[in-house]
Amino acid sequence: MKSYIDIHTHYQGQGTAPDVVNIYSWRIGREAVPPFPFAAGIHPWDASMSANDLFKDVCGCNALAIGEIGLDYSPAHKDNAKIQQDVFYTQLEIASLRGLPVIIHCVKSFSDTMAALRTHCIPISILHGYIGSIQQAEEALRNGCFLAFGPRSLASPKTVEVIRRLPADRMFLETDTNNCDIRDIYARTAEIRSTKTDDLRLTIYNNFKTVFKHYDRMA
Repeated sequence: MKSYIDIHTHYQGQGTAPDVVNIYSWRIGREAVPPFPFAAGIHPWDASMSANDLFKDVCGCNALAIGEIGLDYSPAHKDNAKIQQDVFYTQLEIASLRGLPVIIHCVKSFSDTMAALRTHCIPISILHGYIGSIQQAEEALRNGCFLAFGPRSLASPKTVEVIRRLPADRMFLETDTNNCDIRDIYARTAEIRSTKTDDLRLTIYNNFKTVFKHYDRMA
């Protein structure tokens, strides 16, 4: 049976189950380099740091994806929105040049995020920790996005409806900052979708192979 994929995790626990592939998120400038496989990026909360030095790590590391990157217009972070945008756009350009997918942090910034993805011609992106309406989900799909759902997504009634209706071939699951078992997220999501966990597992594994075609060469 194919592995469970945790597409986005910050938690480096005591080893990994043999049937799970964790894609660690390296928050450049804040954390040490995680074990492979990982995504790497300048988080929008860190956009005011000395970005020029950090961009070298984004360009040069052995990452599967650029992320998490994006925009956060929540009250605690919106004051530096212009700086966030500049850092985000530069990393989208890096992703485009390197031919890598992007993992997106999008908080109260959906319209600007979609516009940025269109402008920078990013073919594949993953909106991590998706919480939103079915209308926003449909727009994200039209812009080439996959949606990743985690514990907070499962606690949102409007997002549960998205999980129920989203085409499975545009879905990923994640644990994010939660110290929980990704296999439990799969089981709960399969129940919402009225499908078998093993069927969902196979579909998401195939999604992973589609998005990360270079994984086998780098592993």
